[in-house]
Amino acid sequence: MDSFLVLFFTSLPFLLALGLAAMVAIFGGVVLGRPWLVLLPFLTALFWLTESRFGRLDAGGGPTLLTRGAGQLLFPAFLWALLISLAWLRIGAMAKPPGRITPAMPLGPWFAAWAVLLVGHTTVALVMGVPLHLALSPSGFSLLVWIWVLIATMLAAVAQPADARRLALFIMAMALARALFGLVRFAAFGGDPSNAYANNQGLTLKLTFFDTNDSLLCALGLAIALVMLYRAAPPQGWRVWQKACLWATVVFPAVCIVLSFRRTAWIGTVLALVFVLLQLPRRVRWPLAGLALPVVLVGIAYAAWKRLSQVRGSTGGFFYDIVARQFGPESMRLLELQLAFKSFADHPLLGVGSWGGYAGWRQISWQYEYGEGGAGTFLHSGVLHLALKTGLVGMLLLAGTVVAFVLAWRRLRRTLPDAAMPLAVAGVAGVLFTLPDWLVGTPVSQVRTMMMLGLCLGLPFVAQRCFADGTAPAPARALARAASRRAAAVPARLAAR
Repeated sequence: MDSFLVLFFTSLPFLLALGLAAMVAIFGGVVLGRPWLVLLPFLTALFWLTESRFGRLDAGGGPTLLTRGAGQLLFPAFLWALLISLAWLRIGAMAKPPGRITPAMPLGPWFAAWAVLLVGHTTVALVMGVPLHLALSPSGFSLLVWIWVLIATMLAAVAQPADARRLALFIMAMALARALFGLVRFAAFGGDPSNAYANNQGLTLKLTFFDTNDSLLCALGLAIALVMLYRAAPPQGWRVWQKACLWATVVFPAVCIVLSFRRTAWIGTVLALVFVLLQLPRRVRWPLAGLALPVVLVGIAYAAWKRLSQVRGSTGGFFYDIVARQFGPESMRLLELQLAFKSFADHPLLGVGSWGGYAGWRQISWQYEYGEGGAGTFLHSGVLHLALKTGLVGMLLLAGTVVAFVLAWRRLRRTLPDAAMPLAVAGVAGVLFTLPDWLVGTPVSQVRTMMMLGLCLGLPFVAQRCFADGTAPAPARALARAASRRAAAVPARLAAR
């Protein structure tokens, strides 16, 4: 018996490895016929695994499941798995007969330019003796290139209208489940343990989610549900229980966002909600706006009063920590932005490099925990972060990426059918939701935040691929027309006989 136990425990790692390999092989075979399944594990991880540990009393700043492996593999294992999945989908597509054409993705050339810029920064870093892992660190701008990988994977995985509907329903289900989880935890279990307001600032406040990405997920579900209710409803209409589920996906995520007590989430939700309402038919747009916007604004106003009334020195109002003060020292958030802008002004053309940081970071208390290798390499403004790292060159690329997305949406909104709008509208609404975080948050250095942004950027183009007309290759369309003509001629020939 003892020898059997020794043999069992000795072989256990090999058995686990073989079992995992078999599961991966089976899953890989299954997804060749159902490629949309590839996205589900990645989206589930993005929706449920938080990356931020800021504000926790029971955890340090070590790696999370979304960042694990970056020390050995330069990038997290999550991103490598995404790249492998894209390669597998492309291989599977080569073995299939020609189907729908993937429409040109207008953002592709701009992400390619970001990749070229990253290669340039990495080359300069190696010449200067900077370690490779610092040049490619998420604290630089490498995650912008991985957004490209995620969008390419989405376009390879979701190709049919049925796949797009499944994706929309999956996002809604995850948003509703996440919102209910946050609200139950808020009501019965003290709220999110990552609560910087209570744990770091001493406020008497509990919240649903500190990570803004959870509120972004709620906003995506809310947007999809509203568009399904009022613009993309099936011909026979929704049944009572289906309408109840859709309205639950509107109400509970909205409450969850308000109780997050995050100003970026509040402003982002208002921007996203206004945009969604403008995409609805006129007959429902203004009545719904007259009901929804006042309710949301009143909820936000009460939550803002509850939070800001406890903050010392919040005489600047809603933006107390990011506006200049007439008397006394500047807030640390504003001081950080001033220091970073000064470093950008010193290196305006090419920036300080993907591995560099701003001078004077020792005046910022929260930078000390990252040490000499990482302190000063990130700051609370995504736009200024890219300006600091890449200079005016990066700013031109950022402006080009934004303009390309806006022009693409202006074209898609006129050409896509209503059935495509839940995903398309939700994607644009999600991008609008992230704007406040890009102004005063830390999105560029966070895997989850950038991948959620990539999801939002990719949704309109997924809708375009799935629902655009005339997607069959020209030879295939010609063959189909010839076959239909031959079939139509058969009755005539039979009658002649």
